Amino acid sequence: MELAIYKTGSTGIQTTVHNGYADYTADKNGGVNFTVDEYLAHLGPGFVCIPFDDACKLCDQAQEDTFCTPWEEIDADKWMYALEVLPPEKWKRVNSVEIFRMSEYTCGIITGHYARIGDRFFYAARKITESYDKLSQEVRDLLI
Repeated sequence: MELAIYKTGSTGIQTTVHNGYADYTADKNGGVNFTVDEYLAHLGPGFVCIPFDDACKLCDQAQEDTFCTPWEEIDADKWMYALEVLPPEKWKRVNSVEIFRMSEYTCGIITGHYARIGDRFFYAARKITESYDKLSQEVRDLLI
């Protein structure tokens, strides 16, 4: 089983573990790597050694909790800037809502999503796995 060292609530993994030693650590004592227990003691409270897949799931949840935001209304200038600064990704019209997302991601699979309905403009940071049907409905619900 692949293991990782993870700090509770963190958006990233500290390091991986192989054969009882922490990978990618600062060397000590002339190049001898830390054992898992030594490295956990060195890092301090909140760090744990857990299965790699579990650490990835915890990172994903922490990224969502940290970086995802609700829809907020923005002005046309912010919409146009986002549209022109980089090529838009997945630019579509769904249920009368025009939506695109930034091609540069904030963290992991989270990026800025921009929506327009009529002459009103909106922004939210969301996971790229969220469906445009769901996102367009959220924007339409703001107008009710």
